[in-house]
Amino acid sequence: MKLQLALLAVVAALATAPAAELPVVSGTTVVHDLVVRIGGERVQAHCLVKAGVDPHTYRPTSDDARRLADARLIVVNGLGFEGWFTGLLKESNSRATVIEASKGVEPIVITGHDCAGQNHDHDHGGVDPHAWHDVANVRIYARTIRDGLTAADPAGAATFQARAAAVDTLLADLDRWVRKEISAIPAARRVLVTNHDALGYFCRAYGFEVKAPLTSFEDAEPDAKKLAALIDFIRAEKVRAVFLESAKNAKLVERIASEAGVAVGGTLYLDGMPDPATGLTSYEAVVRHNITAIVNGLK
Repeated sequence: MKLQLALLAVVAALATAPAAELPVVSGTTVVHDLVVRIGGERVQAHCLVKAGVDPHTYRPTSDDARRLADARLIVVNGLGFEGWFTGLLKESNSRATVIEASKGVEPIVITGHDCAGQNHDHDHGGVDPHAWHDVANVRIYARTIRDGLTAADPAGAATFQARAAAVDTLLADLDRWVRKEISAIPAARRVLVTNHDALGYFCRAYGFEVKAPLTSFEDAEPDAKKLAALIDFIRAEKVRAVFLESAKNAKLVERIASEAGVAVGGTLYLDGMPDPATGLTSYEAVVRHNITAIVNGLK
């Protein structure tokens, strides 16, 4: 009788115990932000690339391989953004399900002219991977992540559905806000000069043109003729400001601004989430920061 009571007590305890957290590893900070917000308390989330770290300088470690091995779900941006991922996944021998948050996004194909991804340290496979700069694409990310979490943890389906719906509402509101804010910039002034061409999806969605001295020049000096042509373009088109990208070489943009006689419009966060010390701790906060800088610089 005592044994039966003990077994009943164990069964009751198991029935009321909270579900084990689903171990999820993300490849990038924007994806990680969505995983945390959609997964809530049902996930144990870890991001390989830390906030504030330039993903182009990230180098995987043995600890990262162990985290992949322990994961049940791995979420990457995709579109070739995590150029190191395939090798790390093989090294880890992970059996986790891998999903690409960008699945379903219409990619921008890289052509021979200045465009995102060309000359990067990581191979983006011929497409621009920075799809999250169009808020509508991040709504696709959120749905893909919701479905991936549900498949990995069917018992949490209702939770993931509700939390993803709340995120989608916020993103829809954010997209409307972006369009309202940029309406203050005349179409002729919607030209962005940055030191890293990562805004292809932003330009396609919101009607901008982007010019960058090089596609990625953290440690490079641009061709003198291209630099002179860019400065002439800024003067001829009466571009009002140029923009720095966080974690990139600021001196070149400052030089361009000085020689062209325009202002530096501010710092943009283009490759992921910034250091939490900035106070920008959500995707929406980063978008609002970037748009405010762009609008104030160009309108």
